Amino acid sequence: MLNSIQSFSIFIFTLFCIIQNTDGEYYGEYSPKVTKARAYLFKSVQSPESTALQPLGVVDFCDLGKGLMAINGTLKGLPPGLHGFHVHQFGDLSQLCTGAGLHFNPHKRHHGAPQDLERHVGDLGNIQADENGTAIIRIRDRYMTFKGVNNIIGRGLLVHEKVDDLGRGGNDESLKTGNAGPRFGCGVIGIRGENL
Repeated sequence: MLNSIQSFSIFIFTLFCIIQNTDGEYYGEYSPKVTKARAYLFKSVQSPESTALQPLGVVDFCDLGKGLMAINGTLKGLPPGLHGFHVHQFGDLSQLCTGAGLHFNPHKRHHGAPQDLERHVGDLGNIQADENGTAIIRIRDRYMTFKGVNNIIGRGLLVHEKVDDLGRGGNDESLKTGNAGPRFGCGVIGIRGENL
């Protein structure tokens, strides 16, 4: 009886070690490794079922390897100037994009600039819309991933009405949101096909 218990214990321990060493990277036939994602952004509306959805543009995410994420896209129809740009907790576009929740912040840090050590995972700084309302996005980020605790798949991507003060505004709201104001538009980050 003791040998059976010892054998079972060794089996469970070995199985536990194997699971721990996979780091969540079993991709199997139906779970390919994610290397690309895409978000279609729309102007904020009260209900995502609205027939008045106004597209703003497309933003692509690409895992470049070695912990570097490329974020590229074009948004149109923005007011000219700087706009806060963030990944938020949820992929819920309802109620003028407030359904997306707060900035994606799994490590419970203060808001900051993209290059800061103290920042939310979702902090992407500002994007610049020209006089025609077009913003060309070219960002490289070392915090966001497609797996693990910093995984952005299924989360909201938002552009705000105002400039993000990058946590340097000197008040509590600055340390939470960068005082970027209401949500101008939002989308959901989804897995993108490898051939696209």
